Amino acid sequence: MATRIGNVFAQHSELCDHRSLYPWLRGWLGDVTAGVWFVAENPSLTQIRRIHTTRSTFESQWAASAGDRMFRHALCELGLKTGDPFEPGGWRCYITDVMKSVVFVKDWQGGGHDKR
Repeated sequence: MATRIGNVFAQHSELCDHRSLYPWLRGWLGDVTAGVWFVAENPSLTQIRRIHTTRSTFESQWAASAGDRMFRHALCELGLKTGDPFEPGGWRCYITDVMKSVVFVKDWQGGGHDKR
């Protein structure tokens, strides 16, 4: 997946590739072979900046907002994640973003792009 994403960024210089600033950001988390997938629109740059520290990990990407925290607790309650909601691993589901380039959600919702 990472190689394919890198190829897309290499072919489309108009896309902003934030991976150098946020190397832990992948746009997916969990077990790709799981029978349950959650697909979100795109990672929010506001949330990414909120959680960015030198200690950020792949697990950090869905742990920034109140909604993220509620989601992780619900996954544990449903048995789709084992252990503590915020400890690494234990994924019995797969979480991904359709778009792998981060955006400011307010800009995306504000227009200036093709909404087809």
